[in-house]
Amino acid sequence: MNYSRSGWTETFNLHIDGEVVSNQKITLKPQTKDTVAFTYEPPEAGIYKVSIGNRDRITRAKSIAIPGIRLRGEWRFQKGDKPSWKNPDFDDSQWEVVQLPESWEEHSGYTKDRSFGWYRTTVNIPVDWRG
Repeated sequence: MNYSRSGWTETFNLHIDGEVVSNQKITLKPQTKDTVAFTYEPPEAGIYKVSIGNRDRITRAKSIAIPGIRLRGEWRFQKGDKPSWKNPDFDDSQWEVVQLPESWEEHSGYTKDRSFGWYRTTVNIPVDWRG
């Protein structure tokens, strides 16, 4: 928020591991506010120190593990037949590929209550995260 009686301009930087990777210039008229938002796609998985700041100070610094686990996207789904059915095998030919989020009925074909099924996805964890 610019509480002054005159305009204000500042350039904000996105820092990844201490290096400026992007910047954004913000100009505010008196008594107005705006939002600074950055998008960055790292070249590989890892733990990155991310911060935002201007020429005078760094704010909002934190470490982020990338990739994060997303619940959206491609998953595998397998229908069940009763509550006691468990331990489905992991042969991909037995699993349907579905996109989540999506309603259960859209991909399962089940239309009545007391339906059963399993979802699974693959998450790749970088080797250097071991332990």
